[in-house]
Amino acid sequence: DNPVIGELPEVDLNRIEEMNLDQDLETAIANNYTLQINKRQLENSRNQTTKESLQTAISNNERQIGASLSSAYQSVRSARTSYERAQVQASLEEENTRVAALQLAAGMITLNNSQYSAQSAGLDLLIAMENYDWAVAGLADAE
Repeated sequence: DNPVIGELPEVDLNRIEEMNLDQDLETAIANNYTLQINKRQLENSRNQTTKESLQTAISNNERQIGASLSSAYQSVRSARTSYERAQVQASLEEENTRVAALQLAAGMITLNNSQYSAQSAGLDLLIAMENYDWAVAGLADAE
């Protein structure tokens, strides 16, 4: 195979501003597969012991989904801080690199580590934002 690895999408910091933990929690609970299955089993249950067990499981699922989503949101915020810090560092290093432009043009130096760190931090932020979106879409840990 010849896999093609494309460019990473640009980080859209506006997505973070649009995240609303309360509204997204409602959506995450409504979309969560484990919770939906447990609710369906409760509807179909005839045994009182089974019903009580499922009601407890559903309550625990809802709490866990909230904790999972909150954790995903905190990961987004932390990744954003790291990304912004790496961007500032990359800008500073870029200024330093301009001083050595002739050496760069001559091939005597290459891209600096700060630029790679900024790209890595951007990837971490994208992953954290995607994990949050997937938690809202129904994949938050429920157990």
